Amino acid sequence: LTAKATEPEKVASPEYAQFAQAYLASVKSLEGIAPAESPALFTGMVNACMNCHEALCPGPMRRIKNLYLPN
Repeated sequence: LTAKATEPEKVASPEYAQFAQAYLASVKSLEGIAPAESPALFTGMVNACMNCHEALCPGPMRRIKNLYLPN
């Protein structure tokens, strides 16, 4: 929540705060998990990124898509 945004007005919204909290929760879910669970939770984390960027700042979506694990 401390990163500098290229468009600061977007991160000042309550909508951004909700997306940010969802992302942080998805990152926290990866801590201390069994390796077998990690692909699904990692995908959830990437989805959290995509959800926010779809709504607020679509520019990085092409790069975020590269984070998805192959099937």
